[in-house]
Amino acid sequence: PTSRHEKDYTPRKFIHTSPPQMSLFGGLARAALSATIGPQKSTGARLLERLDNSTQLEDKREAIAEFRDLSASEPLRLVDRGGYSVLVKLLREEDTEVMRDTLETFANLFDSELPKGREDDAAEVKAMHNVSVFLTRDGSVSDLMLGAENEDVYARYHAVQALMRLLGLARRQTQEAILNEPTCVGRLMGLVEDRCASECV
Repeated sequence: PTSRHEKDYTPRKFIHTSPPQMSLFGGLARAALSATIGPQKSTGARLLERLDNSTQLEDKREAIAEFRDLSASEPLRLVDRGGYSVLVKLLREEDTEVMRDTLETFANLFDSELPKGREDDAAEVKAMHNVSVFLTRDGSVSDLMLGAENEDVYARYHAVQALMRLLGLARRQTQEAILNEPTCVGRLMGLVEDRCASECV
């Protein structure tokens, strides 16, 4: 026993605490690592990048088919650069399958009821956003209507569907885009005369 004047030297547990400098350096290191690796890209972003860089037809077909399905199951909101710029370029592809799936993708992106089964307004917000961004691109409506001249009946069908959805959500802007493009007026007259397209409308 020790007297009340003697110090108690009973060993105590040693608790390690990192110096503030070490914690700071560790945080900086983690931040630098995250910046180097970058955020993980979404499935849609990876597919768009693949479509933009692909040189093989089969790879393009596979990628646009996957993106088409994704546009029907997720409320995708695209930007112009790296989004619509990639898809609009695909409308000029000579391959019918690529053009057809691209046109169906546009119809999905402009559809205020896709994806199905959602209780929120994500589908409507998505459609309004996509239509707004699409119509800011000069010549986009003309490129879209180019699909209506394709010999493939499904390509023409999806082209008309996309156009009708543009008119449904932004009638005035779509009409202005058509009237400001001489090629659009001619293609529109062709749509009116096309029995298949008229039935789609």
